[in-house]
Amino acid sequence: MRPERGEGYAPWGVSDEVWKRRVNTAREQVENYALYNAPPGTLQHMAVYYYLSANGAHATQQAVLAYTHDDVYKPLPGFKVVTGHFHLELNEMIRDRGTSDLNPTWLPVFRGIGINIVYLGDFHDDSDIHDPGPKRFMEQKLYFEGARRLSDNNFLVIPAEEVNSFLGGHWYLMAPKPVYFSHAEPRPAGQQFEENDPVYGHVYHLGSSDDVLKMVNREGGILWAAHPRTKSSALYPDTYKDKAFFLSDRFIGASWESLPVDLSEKRLCEVRCFGTNDDMNNWAPKPKFMLAEGDTYMKRPDDDTYSLLAVNYLKLDKVPTYNES
Repeated sequence: MRPERGEGYAPWGVSDEVWKRRVNTAREQVENYALYNAPPGTLQHMAVYYYLSANGAHATQQAVLAYTHDDVYKPLPGFKVVTGHFHLELNEMIRDRGTSDLNPTWLPVFRGIGINIVYLGDFHDDSDIHDPGPKRFMEQKLYFEGARRLSDNNFLVIPAEEVNSFLGGHWYLMAPKPVYFSHAEPRPAGQQFEENDPVYGHVYHLGSSDDVLKMVNREGGILWAAHPRTKSSALYPDTYKDKAFFLSDRFIGASWESLPVDLSEKRLCEVRCFGTNDDMNNWAPKPKFMLAEGDTYMKRPDDDTYSLLAVNYLKLDKVPTYNES
């Protein structure tokens, strides 16, 4: 049996109000569909694998792990392992604890399974998402500082964001360096697209899809559709396939997430994901790609992360440091 909705994640709230809001994230949202789907009339392949051995429990376990590379993404020369789309609420954790000098439970998880670069997604259902500036910029500063402190020469934390304003559906934004921006809807009267803030320096105030495209062009950022054709992106990217931001080379494609899982398919997400990729490349003048993602919340060492996560092998000679592009 599978639940109709995802279960709430483990919160670390500092008040009953915050606790209830965080733990109910997945339980109360209508858009959060079940992660498995068996369309009527399909033959679902419920695979089960057995490994029989007379060599004892430990030896048998080691033999099984050989099939999964010891539950580690093996390094390949000239490539680094990248994944992301994790709503770990780093800036809220820093504010809760009053320091950015922390060791969150997800850090050893990603490091332990061989991931080199992970991009996060604060400001999804946490923090002051649509604040026009003062609160949001303070939270972004903590987000950037937390990501910097958790990064080193072999592991990079990128403070990306699932913005979800102006374009339609859910979408991701990643910049090559920390960029302060707000996206209040509507943008307050008299507020300009950009300004020099006395505390945070150069900041942007987005108010439209044109503003989004202008900012990513200036900053060298990239955009992509999150979980296309399902969840809150059920109508996308189809609905904006003729828009300037989608046709731009700043919009790189969409995320590959095998949800909802249909066990009648021979390959994971072969219809929705690979179908979306084919269509995007027929619509756009320049290539679009699928970026493998996780799209989950808090991670702990006892989670089954390796077996349920999709990753990308990105051609890089080394892991960029936090202060590099």
